Amino acid sequence: MNRAILILVLAFSFNVFSNSLPPTLSNFRVKKDQPSRVYFDSSENITATNAKGFIIGSRSISGVKTNPGKTTGHYFTVSKPFTFWDNDLIRYEGGSNFQDSDKNSLKDFTLQYIHNDIPEPSGNGNVYYVSIAGNDKNDGQSQNKSWRTITFAASKAKAGDVVYIKAGDYGNERVVINNSGSKTNPIKFIGYKTSIGDVGLLERSVGMKFDSKKLPLLLNGQGTAISCKNKSFVIIRNIQIEDYSEYGINFDNSYYVIIDKVYIQKTKWAIRTIDDDSTNNRIINSYVANSSQTGVEVMNNNNLIDNTWAVSSYKSSMDYYLIIRGGNKGKNNIIRNCYVNRILNDSHSGHGISLKADQHLNGYSLEHNLIENCTIIGSKIELRHRPVQNNVVRNCTLDGHQGIIIRDGASYNTIENVTISNALFFVKWYETDENGGKNENGHHNIIKNSIGYNIKTLFDVGSNESGQEKIIKNNSFLNCTFHNIENVYTSSIDIDNTNNITNSIFSSVKSIGGGKLSATQTYNNYYKSFNKPNGTGNINLDPKFKNGSKADFRLDSKSSLIDSGKKISDVTLDFGGSNRPQGSSHDIGAFEYHDDSKPTVKADAGEDQTICQGELVTLTASGGSTYKWSTGETTASIEVSPEATETYKVKVKEGSITDEDSVTVTVNTVKVNAGPDVIINEGEDTILTAKGGDSYLWSNGETTKSITVTPSVTTDYTVTATKNGCEDTDTVQVKVNVSNPSGIVVNAGSDQSICSGERVTLIASGASSYIWSSGATTASITVNPTSTHSYTVTGTDGTSSATDDVMVTVNKVTANAGSDVTIIEGENTILTAKGGD
Repeated sequence: MNRAILILVLAFSFNVFSNSLPPTLSNFRVKKDQPSRVYFDSSENITATNAKGFIIGSRSISGVKTNPGKTTGHYFTVSKPFTFWDNDLIRYEGGSNFQDSDKNSLKDFTLQYIHNDIPEPSGNGNVYYVSIAGNDKNDGQSQNKSWRTITFAASKAKAGDVVYIKAGDYGNERVVINNSGSKTNPIKFIGYKTSIGDVGLLERSVGMKFDSKKLPLLLNGQGTAISCKNKSFVIIRNIQIEDYSEYGINFDNSYYVIIDKVYIQKTKWAIRTIDDDSTNNRIINSYVANSSQTGVEVMNNNNLIDNTWAVSSYKSSMDYYLIIRGGNKGKNNIIRNCYVNRILNDSHSGHGISLKADQHLNGYSLEHNLIENCTIIGSKIELRHRPVQNNVVRNCTLDGHQGIIIRDGASYNTIENVTISNALFFVKWYETDENGGKNENGHHNIIKNSIGYNIKTLFDVGSNESGQEKIIKNNSFLNCTFHNIENVYTSSIDIDNTNNITNSIFSSVKSIGGGKLSATQTYNNYYKSFNKPNGTGNINLDPKFKNGSKADFRLDSKSSLIDSGKKISDVTLDFGGSNRPQGSSHDIGAFEYHDDSKPTVKADAGEDQTICQGELVTLTASGGSTYKWSTGETTASIEVSPEATETYKVKVKEGSITDEDSVTVTVNTVKVNAGPDVIINEGEDTILTAKGGDSYLWSNGETTKSITVTPSVTTDYTVTATKNGCEDTDTVQVKVNVSNPSGIVVNAGSDQSICSGERVTLIASGASSYIWSSGATTASITVNPTSTHSYTVTGTDGTSSATDDVMVTVNKVTANAGSDVTIIEGENTILTAKGGD
C-alpha cells in the first residue's frame, strides 16, 4: 500500500489490531452411530466447557466436548437422539466460553445446516412388486406375480412394506396411500428400470422429456396423481408424473414424508402441502416443471428441499417455483442446492424462491429458515410479510430478470454472499395491503459480502399503492461490491440515514436516479460513479479488480482498497469464506485480499463412510469456495452410491489456490443363496439351507440358517440374510407332487367277499357321476361274479375326474361224502366227508 493511503488511514483513526482471528466452526453433522451428538470441525484448536448460546432448532443442547489438539472430532450432546427423519439447523447467539489458543472467542454465526448421516431404515414388512404386465389378482410378492396398478399396491401396503414399481406407462391412475409407516418401519414406493436398485439421478434439463422406459410414469390424469394426505413415515422414490389437472403429489397434514428422485411436470401444483401440521418432510433430488401454480411448497417446521430443480420451459404462467409458507411456527425449514430457471417469456413474472408468511394476520410466523447454495435464473428471491424474520439467504446466484425482494415489512433477515447480475434491480422494497395497514417497509435487514453487476436499478421500491411508505429504514449493506449499475434509484424513495452502507464498492454507477440516498455511508469507494459523499472513510479510487470485465471482483495486490475499510464485528468472513481481516483492517468490497502465493486452502473431503451396496451416501467437502469432485460434480456436497468400495477425490479452490483431499466409501455387500429349488411328494418334508449371511429371516418367520418345511402345495420360501448391517434376499421354490392332482377323491368302497352264487352291492362316493368298468353309470351296482373280480369306477365332478377299485372275492366249496357203501342188516360202517371247514 502506498504512503498516501497510509496517511489517509491514520487520518481516519483506524484501530490497528492483531492479525489473530477468531475461530470458526463448520461441517455440523450427525453420525449414524452417534445419534445423540452433533459433530463439528473448527478452523483451529479450541477449548470449551459450555454450549451457552448455541441453538439447535428441534432439540436442546446438554453439553459440549472438544477434541484437544485437533480441529475435528468436537461434538455437542443433545437432549433427544436424532433419527434418520430429522432435518435441522444450528446457530450461535453468543455467551459460550469457546476459545482458541490465543484466547480469541468464537463469533456469533447465522444458521448452519446439520448433515444427517443416519441411514434410511430398511423395515421388516412385506416386499411387493408392480408392473404393467402384472395383475391385481396376483399376490404381488414376486416380479412374476406382480400387481398391475400402483393404486392397488398403495391400498395394501402397510408399515414396513416396500413396493417396487417397474418402469412403464401406468396411465392416469389416481393413487391414494391408505396407511402410514412408522419410524423404524416406513412404507416405501420405489420405482426401478429393469432390476431393483438400478436407478440413479436422471439427467435433468429444462424441457426434459419423460420416458416410461426409464421409470414408472403416471400420465394425463384428472385430479391428483399421488395423494399422501394425513400420513407419516412414507418414502416415494423414482416416479414420473406428467399432465395432471391438480396435484402431482399432495401430502397435506403429513409428516416424515420423503419425496426423492420424483419428476413432475404440467400440473397445477407439483408437490405441495398446505396445512397447519406438516413437519419434517423432505423433497430431495427431484424435478418439477411447468406447474401453473406451484412447483414445491412446504409449511410449518423442519422441512427440507434439497438438490431439486424447479423450471419453466414454455409460456406456462408458472407462479411459485420453490416456496416455504408460514404455519403454526414456520421454523427451521431449509432450501439448499436447488436450481430455479424461469424462461423470460413466461407469462408470469414468477416467485423463484420465496419465504411467505401468508397468514400474517392469523399468528403465522416464518423465522430461522435457511436458503443456501441455490441458483436462480430469470427470477428472484422473495422475503414476504412481517412475520418473515431472522432468516438467512446465503451463497446464492441470481442471473437475469430480478434480484432480492423485501416486501410487506419482512425484517431482521440476513442476506450474505449473494451474486445478482443482469437484473432489473439488486434489492426492491414494497408493501401492499397484505401488510395489515402497518405502512412500513422491511427494516433491520443485513446484506453483506454480496455482489451486484450489470443491474438497471440498485435500490428500488414497488409500485405506488395507496398510503405506501416511501422511506426505507434501518437496513445495512456491508462489504458489498456493485459494478456497472445504471441507476441507484428509479423512483422517488428515500434510503434515510437510519440505513448503513459500509465497506462497499460503487464502481461504474452511471446515475443516482430519481431517489434520495440519505443513508449513512462510511468507508466506501466510489469509482467512476456519482460524487462520493462526505462520510467518514469514503474514497474514490480505482479498485483494481482482478478482472472486472469477467466478473472477477477480487482485489489485485496493488489495490488501494486493501485494509482501507472499517473493522465490522458482524462480518468475519468474505464472499469466498476467507477470514476477515487478513491485514490491519477489513478490505473494502466483497473480497478480502490475501496473498495467493501463500496456501490458504485446506481441503477436507469429510470422514470415511461405510454403506451397504445400493445405498446412497452424501459426501460433503469444506475448506474453500469452489469444489470439483473426481465424479465431475462441482457442489460442496455430492450424493454417491458406489457398487464397490471407492475413493473419491475433491479439489477445493479459493481464488487461484487449490488443495485436494479424498474420502473412501466402503461398500459392505451380502449375497444370500437360499439353495436350489426342491421337488417333493405330498406329505414329505425337506430341509432348506441358506448361505451368505450372519443371520437369517425366512418368510415363514423362522430365523435359523436351515429350516424344515412340509408344504401341501408348491410354495416359495424367501430368506433375508443380514451381514455387516446389510441385507439381501433370495427365494427357493418347493414343488409338491400331489397324489391326486385333479382335486377330487372317488371311493369305490371296501373290498367284498361272497360265496359263489351270491350277489353283492358296490357303492361309490366322492363325485357327482360315475361309470363302472361293467358299464353301469349309477353310484351303486349289484354284481354276481362267478369268480374273484376287480371292479373299477371313474367319478367326475364336471371339471375333473378320479378312479378307484374294489375287489369282490368269490369263495367256493365242494362237499365229498365219500363212496357208496353196502352192509348186512345190523352191521355198522364209518362215513367220512371232505371239502369243508
